[in-house]
Amino acid sequence: MMKQLILHLVLAAALWTGAASRTAAQTNVRIETGAGYATDVYYSFTEGELARVPRANWDLAFEIAVPSAVRINSGAGTAAWLYSTDPAADWERLDTTGRLTPATALYNDPTTWQTGALNRPATNDPNDLGWGVYNLATHVIGGNRLFVIKSVGGTFYKLWIRERANRRYQIRMARLDGTQTRDLTLDTGAYPDRLFAYLNLETGDILDREPDRRRWHLLFTQYTDLVAAGPGPRIPYGVTGVLTHPSLLTAQKDSIDVATFRDTTNLPWNPDINEIGYDWKRFDMASNRFTVIANRAYFVQNAPNSVWKVVFTAFGGSADGVYEFTQQQLGNVGRSPVLNGPDVQLWPNPASAGGRVFVDRPAASVVWHDLTGRQLHRSTPVDKRIDVPQLPAGCYSLTIELPTGERTALRLLVQP
Repeated sequence: MMKQLILHLVLAAALWTGAASRTAAQTNVRIETGAGYATDVYYSFTEGELARVPRANWDLAFEIAVPSAVRINSGAGTAAWLYSTDPAADWERLDTTGRLTPATALYNDPTTWQTGALNRPATNDPNDLGWGVYNLATHVIGGNRLFVIKSVGGTFYKLWIRERANRRYQIRMARLDGTQTRDLTLDTGAYPDRLFAYLNLETGDILDREPDRRRWHLLFTQYTDLVAAGPGPRIPYGVTGVLTHPSLLTAQKDSIDVATFRDTTNLPWNPDINEIGYDWKRFDMASNRFTVIANRAYFVQNAPNSVWKVVFTAFGGSADGVYEFTQQQLGNVGRSPVLNGPDVQLWPNPASAGGRVFVDRPAASVVWHDLTGRQLHRSTPVDKRIDVPQLPAGCYSLTIELPTGERTALRLLVQP
């Protein structure tokens, strides 16, 4: 019951009532990721750049929260394949002949942080996380899959995440010939304010490379998305663009006067982290440079319930990795509950109407709102279980009150 997404909303809920009440001045912003896009940049609308980190210094990212997503650094060349579902038996007899093909490679879900490449082999069992299975009795995730990973540096490794228990990932890795075997412990308790901790396979180093997860809004980076390649299905392809924090909603609006448009009442809000993504620009073969899509703006709803308008104005390409855009705060878009509680983890997410979700601590009450701020439902959870009302498919805000009186807001996607 832990598959998919936990959406961390520490500072505010997605409760808003319509048009902005005030408008701030427009600001020009320039982000430099360097030649070849060598640097990842974490950005805050209110604080500017928070962190500049080498894009290629990690291979695997391990989620701090309980759903335990494991992502690969595909934007820098890391690749992953599932080898078997019996890692203990196959560790010594691994033979990759003919198996490591592009068609069988695993990729991160480009729409969410919470489904990494190593989560992709998951079955329909809601306790199956892709690299392991959650035990409801012991609360231990037992690793049951063996992977082959190609590092950023081009070296192939076999990898077995043996378990996650008591906040700790136990990881075994070695080169394919069995040399350089390492048993690593990644203690998520050492990174309480991060979304992920990072592993460099070549060195075995565990890296702290993110800013405080409560502060950043945008990540300028390279990643793998699904790109059209003719009339057939979209294919995984490396792109350069912008990913958003998991707590944000984003809307794209085309064919508008980007200088004056500020009506946020009927925007198509989307929780996908690649809603801004890469396709706000095009490469013009005639001029040998990138051009920006005209008359398009993005709107990002962030804590504490204000909307920022983002309009890209230029992109420098791989020569300098420069992004240029304007940002403008459209003001407070509604009332948010007072949130003074600790993080509460919620799963599964998405959930089904009429089904159940679970939290990681007892809750006294839960109030459901739609994204206009309208209250839809109030209930008293049974211990850690929350019954999902029969609601239309969509994104909802849950204000969860703990027995201590502390309150925390989370977003939940409800499916039919």
